[in-house]
Amino acid sequence: MQERHNPMQQTQNAVEHRPVFMPRVNSDNLVKTDMVRFERHVGFASRQKKKSINDMHQVIRKKYGFNHVLELSSKSGNKLSFLLSPLSLKLTNEHNGRAYSVENAFQASKVFEHGGPYLDLLSVPPRQAKKDERLQGSGELIGYDYFGM
Repeated sequence: MQERHNPMQQTQNAVEHRPVFMPRVNSDNLVKTDMVRFERHVGFASRQKKKSINDMHQVIRKKYGFNHVLELSSKSGNKLSFLLSPLSLKLTNEHNGRAYSVENAFQASKVFEHGGPYLDLLSVPPRQAKKDERLQGSGELIGYDYFGM
């Protein structure tokens, strides 16, 4: 008898690569960027995302010797991190005076082979902008256009 495999029970994790931005003192270049590799816990639950964040922080602490890591994410659990996350942080458009989240501005400014920028994404909730189907179905990303910049 053949054993059935339930994909919902799959616990395989993936390897993720993310940039780390570190302050530089006494340098013309104020930020050093490096990539870290860590285990990403697969799944949509907030608990899985927090496990991934914790794993990434452990790698950063071990690799660079930092005691504290500031994660700019709404999932970090740190109030300051949430306030500085792209979902919360606002910028004001100098052309029309309207304020948008950094996430909305980022998603709305994407230009693809077959569409974009999608300026209507400036007026939807940030999480909705991030998940808009057009961002996946408009071909390759070829650039950004935020009100001509």
